[in-house]
Amino acid sequence: MRLHPSLRSQSAGHTLVEIVISSLIAVVVLGFLAVAVLQGTIEQRQALSHTALEIEAGIVSDKIAGLLREMSVTESVIFADPLPSNPYCYRRIIVARGAAPSFPREVLSYNPTTLILTHDPNKNASGDERVLSRPGLANVMRELYFFPSFANDGSSDSTALNVCLQVDDNCYTGRRDGASRFRTNTVTRTFTVKMRNK
Repeated sequence: MRLHPSLRSQSAGHTLVEIVISSLIAVVVLGFLAVAVLQGTIEQRQALSHTALEIEAGIVSDKIAGLLREMSVTESVIFADPLPSNPYCYRRIIVARGAAPSFPREVLSYNPTTLILTHDPNKNASGDERVLSRPGLANVMRELYFFPSFANDGSSDSTALNVCLQVDDNCYTGRRDGASRFRTNTVTRTFTVKMRNK
């Protein structure tokens, strides 16, 4: 019985060179796939981190703006604790909803050591401070300061107050800048709040 030539060639094995080349091709393809999956995971983690920072900055901005909108323009804003790098920016303000003694002085204060933002609804009473923002695992408020507004003619505008805050991810995403230094995702917000005209 004679075998058909095509059947005989199908039953033949592969040479060592063919096996090595096909294995190398498979390893290269799998390596590229692994790098693509890893890079996609890193990008996704960075995007999630940035979104979480935007949300945190928005929440803190809303809390500050909500408090300052209730404050009276007729009561002067007292600025305290200036930044060492800029004497026109302050980490603490004293405001009021109305005239004393009916309305107590309130304090908004950022502590750069503990990275905590607090609101004290009565400056003269102790123990009633409320924490508006504290450091978390993946979001830390690195900076917050207040600075006065100015009108177009250069005079101070007592109806508005400017706020700048900076939140970062505390190197949570693990991005590296070069070989050894970690990079952070950072969100900076600067906004102006109009106070109550009463």
